[in-house]
Amino acid sequence: WLTDFRYRGKNAYPLIDEWIEKHSEEYWAKDNFEFYDTQMSRAAIHQYKLFGLMPIGDTPRFAGWWYHTNLETKKSWYGSLGGFDSEIGWQRYLDKLGNNVREIEQAALVENLRVTDIFKPVQSPEQIVPIINSLVNDSEGTYQVNIPNKGPIIKGFPEDLVIECQGIVSGAGIRGVGVCDLPRKTVVNVMIERWRQAEAKIEALRSGDRDTLLVALLEDQRTCSLQQAETILDEWLADPRNERLALIFSR
Repeated sequence: WLTDFRYRGKNAYPLIDEWIEKHSEEYWAKDNFEFYDTQMSRAAIHQYKLFGLMPIGDTPRFAGWWYHTNLETKKSWYGSLGGFDSEIGWQRYLDKLGNNVREIEQAALVENLRVTDIFKPVQSPEQIVPIINSLVNDSEGTYQVNIPNKGPIIKGFPEDLVIECQGIVSGAGIRGVGVCDLPRKTVVNVMIERWRQAEAKIEALRSGDRDTLLVALLEDQRTCSLQQAETILDEWLADPRNERLALIFSR
């Protein structure tokens, strides 16, 4: 959630409100987004109005089953591709992964091909390598990290709950950057529910209780029916690669 947004030292949230009022419809009408472009989607703006803070990153995907009831609904909220979690968007993501694997195989197996012909020696937008560099070479930097909520970083939530936040990374390790208190409206309507879902999934694995796992599937915003969730769970546990999990959930 965009807890602090400033431009030239001033609160920049009014700029978002102005954009919504004057430019959003024109922007959405262009509809030339990629499947992962959710940041300024109708769904993101709707969540901003509902919950009181602008959702950022993957958050616009996760809050609200009503954005995902069918493909046409997804298209109306996320554009003609339906966002990351539509049948179209997810297939594009899988195609992209498949292409990445083929490129890696090519770089590894074609003897007369240089790796740098395929993977250019430039820093990608991903933060993994800079984080490693900060840890190993004590080059301090601030990154998005997933760490326990020690402190707590987000007040009102347990310290053993892993959260995504900004972290200062150096040779000394990773130190989470505290955030201002979230609005109660955001906490009550979204954040507590996300925490509860995390606890439910952990409890399902601890107990081996199949019903708890089924409920976790049912509460996913992309689940459309009880039958769908039961079918997915049956197929998942029947896969030979999940044999150990099948034993856990057969108790």
